[in-house]
Amino acid sequence: MDLHLKRLGVRGATLHEAQIVSRPAMTKTEEERRLILQGFHLPMKLSKSVDVQALRCEIQRASAAFGQGAGVKGGNPTKRMLLRFTWPGAERKSAGEIEDLLAGSISAPPP
Repeated sequence: MDLHLKRLGVRGATLHEAQIVSRPAMTKTEEERRLILQGFHLPMKLSKSVDVQALRCEIQRASAAFGQGAGVKGGNPTKRMLLRFTWPGAERKSAGEIEDLLAGSISAPPP
């Protein structure tokens, strides 16, 4: 996930929300499934200044806590998630072109 967040950040994407979308979670409303990320305010423009490792750790922490009772420790940090982004650079691009952009080098944004 770090690499994906980093690649999206280099290309100017904005993270709008993170939701749990596992089968049990889908009985809840979108608002109830939305993860609360401590220390990160969404929407958030991903950039080189964003600590993507810390963001990924917080997403996993919030995922593990989702659906747990108060005071319960542990949980599954790899629940099925939906991350919603906007990415102006992806407009009018095919799925294959987007795949190529995300698979490319992260040293600099493409022209």
